[in-house]
Amino acid sequence: MERWNGLRGPRVLVAEDDPSWRAVCQLLLEQAGMRVTTARDGGEAISVIEAAAREGVHYDLLLLDIRMPVASGWDVLRRSREVTPPGAHPPRVLLMTGFSVDLDIDRVNREGASSVLIKPISNTVLLFEIGRTFSAPREPASIPTPGPGER
Repeated sequence: MERWNGLRGPRVLVAEDDPSWRAVCQLLLEQAGMRVTTARDGGEAISVIEAAAREGVHYDLLLLDIRMPVASGWDVLRRSREVTPPGAHPPRVLLMTGFSVDLDIDRVNREGASSVLIKPISNTVLLFEIGRTFSAPREPASIPTPGPGER
């Protein structure tokens, strides 16, 4: 994966309730040149996203634990979509979980997340998935087309 310049690297929010894993993610991503903000739970992540939106700050990637106190990763993902200005790309989202029951691929696709990573996650896999997420083309906003006789 390319190494980004710390001044121009992607802005990433890591929301993780396990302090050790949160610290590992922060250190790893900062060493890769990303600008990292952390949140201890889903409620704090939502507050961070809302404050950033008010200040015109855009996160490029959300790395979200699915199961967190106060609000889930799904809740954070939805709120990030709600505060994304019209016409702007919402942040890319990677979800993390240690529970196989959280693996609802249909929901991942429906909610717009890039992937779900199963903990424990190696540093190599995490960086690979982040690189893959950034290299994937973004889906353009869909424009409904009228069906036959709906003009």
